[in-house]
Amino acid sequence: MIRRAMTRDEKEKRQAVIDACRRMNARGITQGTSGNISAVEVETLARQYHGCQRLGEPPLLPKDEIERVRLKMVGYRHANA
Repeated sequence: MIRRAMTRDEKEKRQAVIDACRRMNARGITQGTSGNISAVEVETLARQYHGCQRLGEPPLLPKDEIERVRLKMVGYRHANA
């Protein structure tokens, strides 16, 4: 199999995915279980939100509740995340 070199555009797109994943990890909003960077996590969260929309407009959690949950989830991520 012959592999071609990535174009500059491809490298930039890959870096953008990596950067977004790192921001999501830093905020504690990723599953953090597989160690994979993919169209990551966004698909899972979108699927959950879409499923909630079937019941009506999902209520958004208040910022203090989001922070409370985020702090509880801190210990669940990988040590090197």
